[in-house]
Amino acid sequence: QESCSDASSSSSSCSAAASASSSSSPSSSSSSSSSSSSLRRPSCYAASFAELELPQMPGGDTPSHDWLPQRGEAELVLEGPLSRLPDWRCPSNSEGNPERNKYHSRKCDVLTGSWAQDVSNNLRCTASVVGNLLDIRPGSSVLDWGSGCGWMNTWLHLMFGAITYGVEGSLNGYEWSKKHSAVNVCLWYDSDLSWIPDESFDHVISYWALYHLKPQQKLCTVALQLVSKLRLGGRAWFGGNDPANIKIAFQEFPREAWMRCIAFLSSKSNRTFDLDFYYDDDLFIGAASEEPPNAYLYLKPTYSVIVVRTA
Repeated sequence: QESCSDASSSSSSCSAAASASSSSSPSSSSSSSSSSSSLRRPSCYAASFAELELPQMPGGDTPSHDWLPQRGEAELVLEGPLSRLPDWRCPSNSEGNPERNKYHSRKCDVLTGSWAQDVSNNLRCTASVVGNLLDIRPGSSVLDWGSGCGWMNTWLHLMFGAITYGVEGSLNGYEWSKKHSAVNVCLWYDSDLSWIPDESFDHVISYWALYHLKPQQKLCTVALQLVSKLRLGGRAWFGGNDPANIKIAFQEFPREAWMRCIAFLSSKSNRTFDLDFYYDDDLFIGAASEEPPNAYLYLKPTYSVIVVRTA
């Protein structure tokens, strides 16, 4: 039996306070009977990455905004009672990142969005996999920390009928997604997320965002708050951890750090969680016969963690 920090396999699973068995299968089971092994297999495994049947974004450097559902339209797909939706109220003192950084110059009305390259196809694939992996259903509430331009939120709405909520620190991303994306978004840069009600969301996601937080203690503090937003049975996905394959500054946060972090929350709150770890190239490229463009997003050691609240 190997520890949850073992990086020799493509995937490993564990409970928040126990060691884990490792497997080459992305659906390896954990020590709990409520393991995320029951989650549906990702749908992005294809003979060719280019053959994936996903919603198409209009071509051209400046995409039309007409294809994007407006903010209020997300409620049309709701299958459950409105009372199940989170009590979502943006802070009255909301503000964006006061520091000038790379996101200040990036615009959401071009295909590069908040990224340095056009990764729109990659993000559609990511949304498809994550929606299936988390078993997102019509009317499910999804909280996205670092929601950027809201593209992921819109795709989760279009593909799965999710009702999405975003926390974004850049003014550009906030203003564009508030107008064009299917997300209820708040402008917020501070690490204090106490204004978001606990145990109110079916799903929580964050992609290539947590690595900005330094030091490890701050990253753990935000991660704990995000996991605390999950309802019983809720599932979270945190992707793009430890992107050491490219030359960018990031906060290292290995698997054992996630284990310690979530175990601390479990000990303080009497809630229990299962964790599954996946290398992102196994999760999003998988058995594809060709390497997708912008494969740097997925290359080892970049990995994802799935957190399932079991009690």
